[in-house]
Amino acid sequence: MERSPYEPPGATLKDQPDIAPPRPAQITLAVRILWAGMFAGLVGLLPWFRGNWWLNSEGSTPAAALAVAIVLTVIFVAISVALFLLIGRRHNWARWVLLAYVLLGWIVQAVDLPKTISETPLAAGIDFLIAISELWACYLLFLSSGAKWFKRQHAA
Repeated sequence: MERSPYEPPGATLKDQPDIAPPRPAQITLAVRILWAGMFAGLVGLLPWFRGNWWLNSEGSTPAAALAVAIVLTVIFVAISVALFLLIGRRHNWARWVLLAYVLLGWIVQAVDLPKTISETPLAAGIDFLIAISELWACYLLFLSSGAKWFKRQHAA
């Protein structure tokens, strides 16, 4: 039996589902490194490592300087947590935002590095180790074989 020219096409018209392969070990490791770095950074903020810097704040009272630091820390931790979770869920844009976020943090640390080394060398050491861990995590997210996981593939 021949197909009628007036018959609708036989192809199904629907969006192709997104294939979600399992998360590669490199990406899981990168996210864990980022979590560890964030917690190390929070520990590095303690007075045993940074000293009582808020007592010597210029242009504001110690209480105001401490309050601003706490608010900024909460904001940066919230941004970090959101990015880590989104990266773990395969959001490619979050990976790029994290890269910009990390680079900005390195610039800020580089500007403060001479003062940090002279006043609190232990805190400078913690900052250096965190920067190395962030570099490792970025390598895993962008240059390892696991980076291909972020490219979306559709079923045929």
